[in-house]
Amino acid sequence: MIRGSALPAFGLLALLLAGCSSLVPETQKKLEAVDPVSQDISDLVLTLDLPAGVQPVPETTQLSVNFTVAGQPARQVDAKLVLADPGDLAETLRPPATGRTYYFMAFSPADQKKLRDTQAWARSAGNASAAGGLSMAPRFCGTAPVDASKARFSVNVTLPGTAQASPLIRDEILANALALSGETALQPCA
Repeated sequence: MIRGSALPAFGLLALLLAGCSSLVPETQKKLEAVDPVSQDISDLVLTLDLPAGVQPVPETTQLSVNFTVAGQPARQVDAKLVLADPGDLAETLRPPATGRTYYFMAFSPADQKKLRDTQAWARSAGNASAAGGLSMAPRFCGTAPVDASKARFSVNVTLPGTAQASPLIRDEILANALALSGETALQPCA
């Protein structure tokens, strides 16, 4: 759990996603400026740019948000990312490169409600020490043989209050993401 300022919370999300080697500094700064207590983080959308044969595993990538208010027990929301309809976001992106596919992930409506309810609780406390902490580890599977030590992926994030995706992770080695999930090889998709 992170206590204190909410500013580094989304930076932690970025570090856990990429293992820190391919983060886009400008987007990391934007994430660090997001206040998960006062801004609606439930609308966050990730766009994964994956090589052919690689897919995200829906409902296994989880975002845990811890809210703390001085003098009260912390509240944690575990929200799973599900495949999502990109809506207007798809129109703002260039078409994927040959041999690549975009996957859009967002929170389910039920998890969006849990996040918003917990944010409302933290805001109603009227205590400036309320903070959100985030942790996340992506999960991927394969539909074909893929050399995870050579395959690369990117992640864009659409931040609260924006309509355009910003690059978060650029050209990361897939094996690094697998290692964050405790895996050494890409598992077959079910």
